[in-house]
Formats: sequence, structure tokens, C-alpha cells
Amino acid sequence: MAAAQVKTSEIQFWRKAFIFCQALAGENQKAALGLNLLRELGGNDPVYFSLLDSLTSGETPIIESLKEPSPLHLAVARASKAKLPADIISSNRPAILRTIAISPNAPIELRLEAAERAEAVGSLSVDTLRQLYASVSFSDEDLASPLARAEKLRGPMSRALLYRTALDQTVATAQAEALIKALELGRSGGRYGPVVRAFMQILKSVNPGPEVSWFAPEAVRALMISGQYEAAAAWLNILRASALFDTGAAAELKSLTPILRLGNALEEKDWSPTRFEDWWSVSKEKKNARENAELLYSLFSGIGEDVPEHMWFELLEGPERETSVTPHPSFLFQMSAAANAGRLGETVLLSMLILGEGGPTGANPMVLSRIINVLFSVGLEQEARALAVEAALASGL
Repeated sequence: MAAAQVKTSEIQFWRKAFIFCQALAGENQKAALGLNLLRELGGNDPVYFSLLDSLTSGETPIIESLKEPSPLHLAVARASKAKLPADIISSNRPAILRTIAISPNAPIELRLEAAERAEAVGSLSVDTLRQLYASVSFSDEDLASPLARAEKLRGPMSRALLYRTALDQTVATAQAEALIKALELGRSGGRYGPVVRAFMQILKSVNPGPEVSWFAPEAVRALMISGQYEAAAAWLNILRASALFDTGAAAELKSLTPILRLGNALEEKDWSPTRFEDWWSVSKEKKNARENAELLYSLFSGIGEDVPEHMWFELLEGPERETSVTPHPSFLFQMSAAANAGRLGETVLLSMLILGEGGPTGANPMVLSRIINVLFSVGLEQEARALAVEAALASGL
């Protein structure tokens, strides 16, 4: 293809691709000549030139920086066995993240970081993420105290260590301990969704029971965000039984109840506005309590359920202004217009564009509320509730 395109196209990409093909075919003299001509024609891509020079000479290149890699950069780097630099991970392009994740010439920490981000946006399968977690080697010291070591590592390497630990364990309590730490670190690192999906097979192998009742709140959250409400119900029953005599479990149940209602896992007869007061009573002393309340109340507004006015009133004590990233008003207006006109596909597409690559995690609560409300209006109630649950749980509710 490159050979055909280079004859008729003036686009420099095809010249670069053709030279790369020549180098791969061992036609080093032709490739070197093509490189010199490309330089004379004003080619300005020092990373590409360095990589091709190394590929034709057989030397291993050194890339100091590559913040905005192209697919061609990554292909040439892999062929020349160049070690990818740390700043390559600054790219947010799904295809680039996927390529980094599966590149053997990238450090394992970068591959894990890219893999979690790529899985989150759907450009990498969860099975590939699991395989990458399982491929990481750890020292005997790491494996001897994985929970403490994971706390120090914090990033994707911590999840890989905990995945290995949970996979190797045969005792349910030990598996649950590794799972709860992994989910905690995933949430704090903004990777809750990918971590839940990666660990889901292990989580589902832990049978609900009194000996792991302390794991029930996290199990319910993880299964709900995955849409597995039937499996979550078994753990919820364990939590409800524990709440009868354990004040900690009772507080966890109060904390989870609004999320159950958001996901329609709590019948209307079992719900009342006083549940917000119960939730606030066990949440107001937690970190980011005000922000969590704003999010929760906004999500309920989105699904069309009222929050008592006095619950909003309690939040007035904080700052009058907050800085957040919001979409351009034209996108919000067009989304509403598409919904009002019954253009379902356009409505969904615009809602996805408004959320951006980060999805509902960290999105402005009022924007989330509006998107959820619009999805409800076009008949996508199940999808709207799933979005609300994901936003709530990924934010730590």
C-alpha cells in the first residue's frame, strides 16, 4: 500500500511508511537514501529519523521524549527495539494507549498504566489487562507481605501485585483481603472500573458467607457497577444480616441504600426521602463529604427523584464557587434538542462526547444530572441508572 501511495501522494506519511517498509525488508541502502531525500525535502521529525537511522544501522536508539507519538512512531520504535520514554503515557488517544500496553519495548509500569486507561475507554479487552497483571514478576519479599507492599506502590503495579496474590490464594478470607485493597487503590487512583472488571472473576469465586461478611459492602459496590445485581443481592443479604447486630455494618448499609435506589435495586416501598438523612448521618464526617453529597443529590435529580430541600440547604456552608471542567454550552443545547426531537442515536452520541474519555468519573455533577435526565426522556432508563451508579461508585460513594 505504501509503495502505491508514495507514487501519487504528496502526503509525507506515505514516504515515511515506505522507507520503514524498505528498512524492514533489509533494503538499508534504499532506506538510507530515502531518509536523506526526506530530510532535504524539509522533513521535521527527529524521533522518526533517529529511529530509522538506528534500524538501518542495527544500533539500539535512545528516545528521550515522545509526548505525542503516532502509530508510525510506535511501529518503528518496536521494530528498532527502542525503549519507550516515560512521557509517552501522556497521550490520551485510545489506540495509542492500547499499542503502548502491548508493546514489549515499554517498561512494565508504562504498559500497566496504558492498559488500565485503554481498558477504561474500551480499546483493550479486560482479558488482556488480566494477562498483563499476571505477567508481572515480583520478588519473594513483595509476595510475602503483598498488602503492605501494595500500599507503598499505589499505582498499577500495586494492582498487579494484588491480582497475583488473589489469584494464588485458595482461602476466601485472604482473597477478600487482596480484593478489598485492590478496589480501594483502584478507586483512589481513578481506575475503579477497570480494576473491578479485571478482578471480577476472582471476586465471583468468593462465596458470600459470615466469615467474609466484612467484604460485603465492597462486593455489593463492585457487582453493582458491573450490572450484576443478582450476584450483588446475595452479598446484600449478608450485609443486612450483619447490620442487625454490627453498628459498622449498619452504617455501611445506610451508606449503600441510596446507591441501591439509583440502580433500581431497591423497591419504591422500601425507599423514602428520610434515607438521605440516614446516608448523611454516616457520611458527613468522611473525606469529600460535601462533594459526595452534591454528586448524589444531582444524580437523584437526574433520575427525577426529589431530594429534600433541607438536605441541599446543609451544603450551603461551603464555598460559593467551584472550579470544574464543563462542556461547551452548544453541546448541551444540541443534546437536549436531539432528545426533544426523538433522535435517539444523536442524543446518545452527544452525551458520550460531553462526558469525554474520562466518562462519568469526575464529571461535573450538574452536567451528569442533565445527561441522565435526557437519557431518561428518550426511554433509556436502564442505561441512565447504570451511568448514575457508575458515577456514584467510581467517585467513592
